[in-house]
Amino acid sequence: MKLKTILNELFEYKDLEQKFKSELEQLKSSHNISITMGMYDPRNDRPDTDPLKGKGYGKISFIGNSEVFDGSFEKVINWAEEKEFEVISKSNYYEHDPGERRFYPSIKFHFNVEDVPPTNP
Repeated sequence: MKLKTILNELFEYKDLEQKFKSELEQLKSSHNISITMGMYDPRNDRPDTDPLKGKGYGKISFIGNSEVFDGSFEKVINWAEEKEFEVISKSNYYEHDPGERRFYPSIKFHFNVEDVPPTNP
């Protein structure tokens, strides 16, 4: 795969991520909110029976040193559902062992690429 193709796939939703991050920041969370988005196999090489064909994915993370207690976790779930994203997992859980990886509260979702096309194809 060419480097240009890899970079295009990496940044295909960058503008939309920035727009959504601004919307999420207006919810006034006590944590820093991060959002990443992408799509499964943009060349549509998946068989028609694959449930991920034509789907995109996303993850919203709450970067902070605790669970989210200020109600913004639920507000972000509502925001995602209003965008008609399919919330596939949610975890208001924080864990850190010194010298190990940190696990932040997060919300993972799917969406139809047809409804949310890439902003930087």
